[in-house]
Amino acid sequence: MIARAFGVAVVLVGVVGQSAAAAAVDPIGDWKIESSEARCVAVRKYGDVADPITLALKAPPYKSDVLQLAIIRSGYRKSAEQSGAKIVIDSQEYDTYALGYPLASHKQTATLFTLSPTISAALRKASSFSFSLKGGARENFAFGPSESMWTDLAACVERLSRTWNMEGVEASFAQRVSGSLRGIFTSADYPREAVLAQFAGSSRVLLLIDEAGNVKDCTVLETSGMAVLDSRTCGVITQRAKFTPAVGADGKPMKDSYVQRIDWTVRK
Repeated sequence: MIARAFGVAVVLVGVVGQSAAAAAVDPIGDWKIESSEARCVAVRKYGDVADPITLALKAPPYKSDVLQLAIIRSGYRKSAEQSGAKIVIDSQEYDTYALGYPLASHKQTATLFTLSPTISAALRKASSFSFSLKGGARENFAFGPSESMWTDLAACVERLSRTWNMEGVEASFAQRVSGSLRGIFTSADYPREAVLAQFAGSSRVLLLIDEAGNVKDCTVLETSGMAVLDSRTCGVITQRAKFTPAVGADGKPMKDSYVQRIDWTVRK
């Protein structure tokens, strides 16, 4: 579930309303770190034990202050929609955006935020967090204290950095990962909302490339300023890109990381 929330499902784009959510919710458990070969995510459940709301925070294994926040709950959603959003952290308000979309089973929906460095820094010290979507959902969460969660998440990210031979990690390469994203994007990939708004932007992403040259994870390091562009960037790359894997000093393929900036421009 958590992997799908941060995965390629967010490439869907459509128009659909979102009903108002319940007012305040309290945690029903402690923060837990869900780690995999390619992700570090802090997870906490809120509300009703029988039908909880899940908060999930993803941190990239890279020198970046950007966090991704997904809020997962039961419900049906036909397609995806970008919304203007307001986040309040300990009474401080921030304007941002969110992308709501259905998960694969269509029995759950997710709301995904890519948090700027400023919002991410505030969240790391937060005792309360709430958000509201323009014309849609509102939710309040008791967030802190959460110092131990941030410590555990940082430790997980450090392990991930070593696994994927990030910058600053000592690894013996004969050849780093290589490849080109030229040609994998087409004009049909440009989200309709962005075209209608004549919106152009640049998404900088971190790619984790395995020993076969496949993209195992894509995380936004710098946002374009539009949710659907960021999500479409990772969706297209994850689905279509193929790289020549890194090679170690022993001649065997190695895991590696790759940072790429994708520029979106509306041509008149």
